[in-house]
Amino acid sequence: MQNELFSIFQELTTNTLKYADADTIDIQLDLLNSCIFFMYEDNGKGFDVSVTTLGIGLTNIKNRVNDYDGTLHIDSKINRGTSINIEIPLEQK
Repeated sequence: MQNELFSIFQELTTNTLKYADADTIDIQLDLLNSCIFFMYEDNGKGFDVSVTTLGIGLTNIKNRVNDYDGTLHIDSKINRGTSINIEIPLEQK
Protein backbone atom coordinates (compact mmCIF):
# COMPACT_ATOMS: atom_id res chain seq x y z
CA MET A 1 0.00 0.00 0.00
CA GLN A 2 2.94 2.34 0.67
CA ASN A 3 3.91 2.26 -3.01
CA GLU A 4 0.32 2.92 -4.06
CA LEU A 5 0.04 5.98 -1.81
CA PHE A 6 3.34 7.28 -3.15
CA SER A 7 2.13 6.79 -6.74
CA ILE A 8 -1.09 8.66 -5.93
CA PHE A 9 0.89 11.53 -4.39
CA GLN A 10 3.19 11.61 -7.42
CA GLU A 11 0.30 11.72 -9.88
CA LEU A 12 -1.54 14.46 -7.99
CA THR A 13 1.62 16.56 -7.75
CA THR A 14 2.34 16.07 -11.45
CA ASN A 15 -1.21 17.16 -12.33
CA THR A 16 -0.92 20.23 -10.13
CA LEU A 17 2.40 21.28 -11.67
CA LYS A 18 1.23 20.54 -15.20
CA TYR A 19 -2.29 21.96 -15.22
CA ALA A 20 -3.31 23.85 -12.09
CA ASP A 21 -1.01 26.87 -12.07
CA ALA A 22 -1.01 26.59 -8.26
CA ASP A 23 1.52 28.09 -5.89
CA THR A 24 0.41 26.14 -2.80
CA ILE A 25 -0.23 22.45 -2.16
CA ASP A 26 -1.53 21.19 1.19
CA ILE A 27 -1.23 17.51 2.04
CA GLN A 28 -2.57 15.70 5.07
CA LEU A 29 -2.21 12.02 5.85
CA ASP A 30 -4.00 10.60 8.90
CA LEU A 31 -4.63 7.19 10.39
CA LEU A 32 -7.89 6.96 12.30
CA ASN A 33 -10.10 3.99 13.21
CA SER A 34 -8.19 1.58 10.95
CA CYS A 35 -8.53 3.90 7.94
CA ILE A 36 -6.00 5.98 6.06
CA PHE A 37 -7.25 9.47 5.22
CA PHE A 38 -5.33 11.31 2.50
CA MET A 39 -6.22 14.93 1.73
CA TYR A 40 -4.61 16.86 -1.13
CA GLU A 41 -5.49 20.47 -1.92
CA ASP A 42 -4.10 23.08 -4.26
CA ASN A 43 -4.98 26.71 -4.89
CA GLY A 44 -4.79 26.41 -8.65
CA LYS A 45 -7.22 27.30 -11.39
CA GLY A 46 -9.46 24.30 -10.71
CA PHE A 47 -11.87 22.67 -13.13
CA ASP A 48 -15.56 21.90 -13.45
CA VAL A 49 -15.93 18.35 -12.12
CA SER A 50 -19.40 17.97 -13.67
CA VAL A 51 -18.17 18.44 -17.25
CA THR A 52 -14.54 17.32 -17.14
CA THR A 53 -13.79 13.67 -17.80
CA LEU A 54 -11.09 11.98 -15.76
CA GLY A 55 -7.80 11.79 -17.60
CA ILE A 56 -5.40 8.87 -17.44
CA GLY A 57 -3.80 10.11 -14.21
CA LEU A 58 -7.00 10.56 -12.22
CA THR A 59 -8.38 7.32 -13.63
CA ASN A 60 -5.26 5.51 -12.40
CA ILE A 61 -5.73 7.08 -8.97
CA LYS A 62 -9.38 6.01 -8.91
CA ASN A 63 -8.41 2.45 -9.85
CA ARG A 64 -5.70 2.30 -7.16
CA VAL A 65 -8.14 3.50 -4.52
CA ASN A 66 -10.80 1.01 -5.70
CA ASP A 67 -8.27 -1.83 -5.49
CA TYR A 68 -8.14 -1.19 -1.73
CA ASP A 69 -11.92 -0.77 -1.32
CA GLY A 70 -11.37 2.93 -0.74
CA THR A 71 -13.29 6.05 -1.68
CA LEU A 72 -12.18 9.01 -3.76
CA HIS A 73 -13.86 12.41 -3.67
CA ILE A 74 -12.82 15.24 -5.99
CA ASP A 75 -14.02 18.77 -5.31
CA SER A 76 -12.88 21.47 -7.70
CA LYS A 77 -14.18 24.84 -8.77
CA ILE A 78 -12.91 27.14 -11.49
CA ASN A 79 -10.50 29.71 -9.97
CA ARG A 80 -10.82 28.11 -6.50
CA GLY A 81 -8.48 25.13 -6.71
CA THR A 82 -8.94 21.43 -6.21
CA SER A 83 -9.41 19.24 -3.16
CA ILE A 84 -9.04 15.47 -3.30
CA ASN A 85 -9.99 13.27 -0.37
CA ILE A 86 -9.15 9.58 -0.25
CA GLU A 87 -10.20 7.11 2.42
CA ILE A 88 -8.74 3.60 2.46
CA PRO A 89 -9.64 0.98 5.06
CA LEU A 90 -6.65 -0.95 6.38
CA GLU A 91 -8.70 -4.12 6.71
CA GLN A 92 -9.78 -5.18 3.24
CA LYS A 93 -13.18 -6.80 2.65
